[in-house]
Amino acid sequence: MKKILSLLETLFIAFIGGLLFTFLHLPLAWMLGSLFIVVIWKLVVKREIVSNPLMRNSGLIIIGYMLGISFTYDTLIQMTKMLPAMFATTILLIGFSLLVSVFAAKFLGISFKTALIGMMPGGFSQMVLLGEEIEDVDVTSVTLIQLIRLLSVIYLVPAIVRIEWFGENSTSHTIASEAMTVSTTTEAVLFLVVTALSAVLAVKAKLPTPYLVGPILGCGILVISGFDPFSIPEPLLVTAQIFLGIHVGKMVDPKKLENWKLFGTGAVISCLILLLSTILIAGALKWVYPISLGTAFLSTAPGGIAEMGLTAQAIGADLSIVTGFQLFRIFFILFVVPPVVVWVFKKHRAFGK
Repeated sequence: MKKILSLLETLFIAFIGGLLFTFLHLPLAWMLGSLFIVVIWKLVVKREIVSNPLMRNSGLIIIGYMLGISFTYDTLIQMTKMLPAMFATTILLIGFSLLVSVFAAKFLGISFKTALIGMMPGGFSQMVLLGEEIEDVDVTSVTLIQLIRLLSVIYLVPAIVRIEWFGENSTSHTIASEAMTVSTTTEAVLFLVVTALSAVLAVKAKLPTPYLVGPILGCGILVISGFDPFSIPEPLLVTAQIFLGIHVGKMVDPKKLENWKLFGTGAVISCLILLLSTILIAGALKWVYPISLGTAFLSTAPGGIAEMGLTAQAIGADLSIVTGFQLFRIFFILFVVPPVVVWVFKKHRAFGK
């Protein structure tokens, strides 16, 4: 009974936080507002924050559906042509992460291995697990750096894309509320079944963030095949954002590190440098392809697919391109980078360097 009451309390204060941010007209109000108030409630008021995997996973599935239905055959062709750009921007971002890791290691007094894994713009949990597999890596430091990077991107990117010269010059066809609503009952049921089934299959296939990636791929295939999706009710999208805000807010625990103030300052500075490099990459991407700077920036920003997708949806960016770039980077970093990093560090140790 106590857990249920604590859960209801968490949901209530998260809703209040989202409502407050909405009233203040802040970006990604429901997710960022709930995240902010949950952290305050946990660290200042000293109340227990209760969440469960079902809330997080259902939130990811809803957002996965929203991102998946943004794909069309035309955008698939466009993204195929942009594969070289996806590869190039991913390599550049990893390169900048390496440089920033050198600064972070010296400023924070940690090993380069720890700084590198901490600054790598991959999935939060996957990078923490990677840190556990590599010898001489401080997993606590990796966890905190990754968390600070995630929070910095979540809060700063929506603010950055509101700057006037990041504005959209083209009409977006990807906003969830504008998705086709002419789907038949059969198609609606089909999308629901495929969304759930693709999430389950993604879990079994051990894909990264399966409850998000599965529905993106499954629903994307349906839309490209010619089926008409249904619109996501606004309250459902709000609920998904609140669930994600609670999940991220619950992870915040700066007391894991004694010198967290200095550590946090260094990590934030490192993240800011990484974001500035992302703006340069986005400028080059916009110069090569006929897309807006906002779309280019969200495509290359070192954040999560869900967070960048929600931001793209909020500003009217090309959601399918943003999702495509983010998916490519996440898969590349999670499947290509870890074995390479482990191999390099093993060679480094073998030669006594």
